[in-house]
Amino acid sequence: MEKQRKIKSMTVIALIVAVLGLTVAFAALSTTLTINGTAGVDAASWDIHFANLTGPDTTGTGASSSEPILDATTIDNVNMSVTKPGDSVTYYFDIVNNGTIDAVLDTDLKSSLFYEGYSKCIGVTSDNDSNGCINKYDFDNDSIISSGDLSIMASDLDYAIYDVDTDDMLSKGDVIEKGTTKHCKLVLAIKPESSYISSKTLTTTDRFDLVFVQE
Repeated sequence: MEKQRKIKSMTVIALIVAVLGLTVAFAALSTTLTINGTAGVDAASWDIHFANLTGPDTTGTGASSSEPILDATTIDNVNMSVTKPGDSVTYYFDIVNNGTIDAVLDTDLKSSLFYEGYSKCIGVTSDNDSNGCINKYDFDNDSIISSGDLSIMASDLDYAIYDVDTDDMLSKGDVIEKGTTKHCKLVLAIKPESSYISSKTLTTTDRFDLVFVQE
């Protein structure tokens, strides 16, 4: 009998130790779960847009007949004109990245400016010009829109968007870092040294749709 009582006592003590061990383990597990449950991860946000339009600043006979409109990453209602060497029209605006993700410009601006209009006029002559191509793109005055006109346009005309702080032309692949603002300017100008564009009024009514993607 005494032996059986000892066995029962040892069994009870073993059960108590086991229960205490489970209690401690459960408490540790509960603490761990509580820590993980209250830890937070900030959600990524995307917010890239244009803001703070000012201008126009003009030189010579450069002019703007309407106020551009900023909408998200679009510049619309642009109507700038230049006529003589040294003429220019400049608007200033900001590209604001209020998000938590770096934004990369995915638009080739050169293809969306005068060059797009030129490409639609290539080969047009004064005899079959129904869209005013000769007045706009015949820089060498030979009554046909040719590659020679494109060369003059590329060398004598300044039509682009620039980073104000670096004076670099905005181009595809440029990064607008998260939480930063890039100060930019939209310029239409005839270079002062131009010997070709001297009596032709150049007017742009382009709409600028800039596409940004995640880096």
